[in-house]
Amino acid sequence: MALPLPAKVLMEDYMLHRFSGVKRLFFILIPLFLLPVGVFAQIKNYVGIVREKYHSANIAVLEEYRDTLQSKGYTSYAQSIDSYLKGGFGSGFVYVAPDGTNYIITNRHVVSQAESVSVEFEGADGGTIKYDNLKVLNADEEIDLAILSFPKGVKPFKKGLTFATKKVQDGQEVWTAGFPGLAGNPLWQLGKGSVTNSTARIKDLVDPDITTLIQHSAQIDGGNSGGPLLIADPSGEAGYAVVGVNTWKYVRRQDTNYSIPAAAVQAYIKKVLNPENAPAIKTQMEKRVQSFIADVAKQDNDFTDIVKYISYAYVGSDGKDVFVKALSSAPSAVRSVVIAVFNNYSPLEGMRYALAWDVWKKLGNDERSLVSAGDVTEVSSVACTVPLQNEKWEKPIETRWISEHGLWRLEMFGSVEPKTEKGKKKAKATKTDIEENSDDDGNPFFGFESPYGAALQVGADLSLSEEAKSGFCASFLYFADMNGLDSRWVGAGVALVADKADFISRSGTNIKDAKRFAVGPAVALQIPMSIGKVYVQPYVMGSLGFNLSAFGSFDNKSPNGFVAGFEGGVKGGYDFGTAVNVFVSLAYRYTSQKPDIVGKDTAIRKSSVAVSAILVF
Repeated sequence: MALPLPAKVLMEDYMLHRFSGVKRLFFILIPLFLLPVGVFAQIKNYVGIVREKYHSANIAVLEEYRDTLQSKGYTSYAQSIDSYLKGGFGSGFVYVAPDGTNYIITNRHVVSQAESVSVEFEGADGGTIKYDNLKVLNADEEIDLAILSFPKGVKPFKKGLTFATKKVQDGQEVWTAGFPGLAGNPLWQLGKGSVTNSTARIKDLVDPDITTLIQHSAQIDGGNSGGPLLIADPSGEAGYAVVGVNTWKYVRRQDTNYSIPAAAVQAYIKKVLNPENAPAIKTQMEKRVQSFIADVAKQDNDFTDIVKYISYAYVGSDGKDVFVKALSSAPSAVRSVVIAVFNNYSPLEGMRYALAWDVWKKLGNDERSLVSAGDVTEVSSVACTVPLQNEKWEKPIETRWISEHGLWRLEMFGSVEPKTEKGKKKAKATKTDIEENSDDDGNPFFGFESPYGAALQVGADLSLSEEAKSGFCASFLYFADMNGLDSRWVGAGVALVADKADFISRSGTNIKDAKRFAVGPAVALQIPMSIGKVYVQPYVMGSLGFNLSAFGSFDNKSPNGFVAGFEGGVKGGYDFGTAVNVFVSLAYRYTSQKPDIVGKDTAIRKSSVAVSAILVF
């Protein structure tokens, strides 16, 4: 897979079935074992490391957005962008057409965001041969395949890998070849296994009407995506023949790997490399628009089904703003998907999903019945304009389409003007709600979020009881981001209190000013509210522990024993745009201690007010 390495653990199984548009995100490549490869060294001549070079405009957008998020304390988002910008890699193999033209076959997801591509091959001496500026000739979103073309006139290979003439059978031995990552670096690997299902029908991956898949046990890892699945064939190049392209692995099942079969790969190559059989550009565009209209109208679809129509050029122009809007106004199920894709797969893909939701929302919540309102205009080989109409709209909206990686995608989707006065008022109200809930920087004005993950709290414990005197309190808590939305509700850590207490010993002696230093684990629940750049967070915290006698006085005036505590209050602070901020808190605290040197029913109880400063980061 072309993910920044090491690969991240992705989303839960339910999303695999609910949101089909992110289906490929749930299959990652997992390290297994390495085989001795010296005897098979020749196959490395035809299998290379594929690296994509991102569009400069998208890099600039991401760098700016990363710095903005970092300054506001949204470190998880900023780190996702930073990791993505470091780049990733996949695998691919050489295919030589009958006319001698050289190509690289790989997965679409390996090069999906590429402006250009480089391919590296390992030589027998351990050195590398690198070819730059390969073009993504075509990338198929239905079966996750891509064809890369070398610069004009560059033909470094006289021969490439050949495809097997027969389909594989259950139980047949197969090999995987590619460059999985080790500590972020590609490492050659040839894995051996067997076919466990030669005709796997996995609808969440590929429509079975398009092709079935090869399920096998040959090991693959992050970086193997796009590499060939092979069988031994003495007549083939390097003694092998290609029976598939390695693409997915199911994370929750051992040795459950999937490859696109050779027949589907060959059909795809034939379709792409025979342009004389392809329809005219205008016909292709009209067919794509009709496909978009049909997908929008399907009753069982959701916004993820139109992600494939969103261009990366659209991401570069509107992706950041729409992503922020999705966080502020989208339903929780939508936000969960958008953020999960942003953090676990690619920031650009996250913005692409946000744009798909925005288009879906513009189409309305009722019947999404679209028709073409006129001919495709301004048609060229790279761009065109198409008006679309719905009976509820006052006038058609303008859509602009561009060609990316051989596919027509939306570059712009215009604003909708409702036909009825009721619809206009509803649209105006919706817009007003969004605008009123945003600050000057386009960030949500109100939300349930907390950008910090840890809090060190130190303060004075002002006693309201006669049994115990005022003292010192402190805690350190880590708040987990459970859903990737910076809405950190639950924290865990350690809490302590140091003070003096009066109690009656077993001998009946009234002991004054016995030192107490109680420490133990703590759990907190907070409501992480943000109002612009102001954070107000009501919270409750419970703690358990023991008094540490080692910190008591030398005259044994230390009430040992079990301590339980509770506190409730509110924290507040202002976001100054730094990674570390200072909050303050005011809370009511109650502790109860059962000393081990007093009678059965005796306890030291303390009510207090805690005033604290909190270092959050």
